Amino acid sequence: MASLFFSPNLHFLPQSSVSAVGHAAMLAAIKKYVPSLIPSPYSSERLDLMKQLKRTKKKEVQARSSIENPSSKVVE
Repeated sequence: MASLFFSPNLHFLPQSSVSAVGHAAMLAAIKKYVPSLIPSPYSSERLDLMKQLKRTKKKEVQARSSIENPSSKVVE
């Protein structure tokens, strides 16, 4: 069984304790040389997912308000 810390692109990552500066250096190197391992929060897939989540939350709020106050109409 291969180690979880082994990657053909990264050769190996140390399996000992690393300082905060060491962690930052390793993450910077990973982002620079293998950016697909750390996805961007601004990728189109994530932005689309956030838009969908906001729409869903808005519909839930509208549904709750119509249940709590059935006499009022919800206008979109």
